[in-house]
Amino acid sequence: MLVAYLPKEKVLLEADAYNPQAITVTPPNPVNPFSVSLLENIERLQLDVQRIIPVHYPADNRVVTLDELKRWVGRTSTVANR
Repeated sequence: MLVAYLPKEKVLLEADAYNPQAITVTPPNPVNPFSVSLLENIERLQLDVQRIIPVHYPADNRVVTLDELKRWVGRTSTVANR
């Protein structure tokens, strides 16, 4: 897995741990363990991530946030920023 964190910009670039789907898609059941691992490592390392830039960017070109990743893995009920 490739991950790069830019602390000043509060941006995390990642490849294949989280591939954002259309905002209307229901999170998977079971959850992808790589997405869970990504979130757990962001939290463990206490990274201040405001934006996630996935290598496989969503087709709608939206800004992907940490809240969206949390919703995707079932850690929050917050609706992702649109």
